Amino acid sequence: MLLLAALLGLGRLPGRVLLNAAMLKWQTRSETSTGLPAALAIAADLTPSDLRICWQAGRWHAEAGDWQTGSLYWEQCPEALPQLLLAGQILGEADGDWTQALNWFQAGIQIDPQNPAGYVWAGKAYYNLGRFTVSRTQFEHAVELEAENIDALIYLGRIGQEEANPEQAERWFLRALEVAPNNFEVNFSAGNFFRSIQTYPQAAYYLEKAVQIMPGHTQAQMDLGAAYFQSGDFARAEAIWLQIAERSPSYSDVWLGLAELYAESGDRESAVLHYCRVIAIGDPADAQLSIEALQALGTTCP
Repeated sequence: MLLLAALLGLGRLPGRVLLNAAMLKWQTRSETSTGLPAALAIAADLTPSDLRICWQAGRWHAEAGDWQTGSLYWEQCPEALPQLLLAGQILGEADGDWTQALNWFQAGIQIDPQNPAGYVWAGKAYYNLGRFTVSRTQFEHAVELEAENIDALIYLGRIGQEEANPEQAERWFLRALEVAPNNFEVNFSAGNFFRSIQTYPQAAYYLEKAVQIMPGHTQAQMDLGAAYFQSGDFARAEAIWLQIAERSPSYSDVWLGLAELYAESGDRESAVLHYCRVIAIGDPADAQLSIEALQALGTTCP
């Protein structure tokens, strides 16, 4: 540290070099971590707008629980916003810790309150935490900043579904469809919304379009088959599900769907065969449903 101080006094050590030296010492633990924030503070004073310096300085304080100081560093370099949102995204989507992820998203909003991305990610965090009212507020703010923000429009529709408000949900989904009629997620979400309110022709229309946009998407195909099945069009449902079964023979959901289709259509033999196929695959939840269905039919697997 004496050498660092001397070099600083001589003006020979720029902020980036000091940062690298401090990070190396901290990572190798040749110096206690208490020296790191002091070094970062000096580096930030030397070059306050350097993205790497302000990002690392803010990150150190944030991970130590001092979000206020961390945000002060990040405000010096709004370009750090993507890194903030990515850090939160990893915590939320990969680790499932949406509560901790919120800290990163809120810091992003603080350093750039005019960027809709921070509000969208905060909205997703609240949504995954089941806090739909505050989630809706975040997404509405994002739409105020960017009227055609697809993520915000989709989630506003989903919140309407969660809150059993189909009028609100339909309004947001239709708006999303106006903005991005050929977007997979928009058509997929709208199709499943119409399935949930038993409007099967519209459900099939949008799910068919989703499958056309992304032909290999298994869940979209499953849901399209379900829309036809629920509307009584067993032939179309069977054709779609058989395609999935051929492509993914160990996917128990599709065999269970086929079993229920055959049972509903009165083909007892095929229903039993497919329920037994589900049990053989071994998914616990699907197997239990199949056992109960066989009991209702008064039979067991051969």
